[in-house]
Amino acid sequence: MTKTKNIAIHYIGFYSSSKMQEHKPSIRESENYEYPGRYKYTFHTKGYPNLEAVKNHSDEELIRYLNSEGFNDIEFYPLEGWIGFKQIVQNYKFGWEG
Repeated sequence: MTKTKNIAIHYIGFYSSSKMQEHKPSIRESENYEYPGRYKYTFHTKGYPNLEAVKNHSDEELIRYLNSEGFNDIEFYPLEGWIGFKQIVQNYKFGWEG
């Protein structure tokens, strides 16, 4: 298993318009310079091994879970060649594509 595969399995980056209200050990807030007014987070899947979204590698289920935790306007960002649970490839002519 490659390093990038490990990152995709264990870490998912997302932006939200909502500030995390209570500490969640498996969701970390980071500095956000790309989107002022939005908050940048890293979701650690190892902290949620029984979550259906993690078991199924489902972006849609993960968004529903994050919405239920109070995060709004979820947008995944690229993290080591992955967006959510989907691997992306760089197209040098047009940027990223899934």
